[in-house]
Amino acid sequence: MKIRVELVLDYGKLVCISLRINKTNFRKKTKKILIVDDDEQITNLFEKFLVEEGYEAAGLNDSSKAIEVANSFVPDLFLLDLMMPQPDGFKLCRMLRATQKFLHTPIIIITALGDTDSKVVAFGAGANDYLQKPFHITELSKE
Repeated sequence: MKIRVELVLDYGKLVCISLRINKTNFRKKTKKILIVDDDEQITNLFEKFLVEEGYEAAGLNDSSKAIEVANSFVPDLFLLDLMMPQPDGFKLCRMLRATQKFLHTPIIIITALGDTDSKVVAFGAGANDYLQKPFHITELSKE
C-alpha cells in the first residue's frame, strides 16, 4: 500500500512525500476469543477483562451452541470450562478439534478441576493449556 502526502510550504513550493505502509501493520487485526462457561458471572468477567486488554471477546453460557457460534465468530482462541451441561468441556474440545476450521486454533481449559486425570483427558482431547480456578485474572493476558 502506498500513501501520497502533499504539503504546501509557506514559500508556495509543493513537497511530495511517499510512504510505504505494510498492510498488516497499518490495520492490526484484533484477536478474537470465545469464552464458553455455563457460569454467566465468569463469562462476563472474562469478556470485560479481555476487551479492556484489546481483544474482541464473546462469552457463551450454552455449550450446545458453541460450534454454531464459533463458526460465525471464528475465534483465534477458545477458553473452555470443563464442568458444563452436555456437551461438557472435554467433549466440546474434541468436537472443536474434529472441525477442520478449528483444528489448529488454541484451546485453553479453565476449570476448578485440578486432578491429574482431568488434565490428562483435557490434553488428550486437544487442549493446548490448562488453568485451574481460582487464578488471578491477569494470568489470562499472559497466555
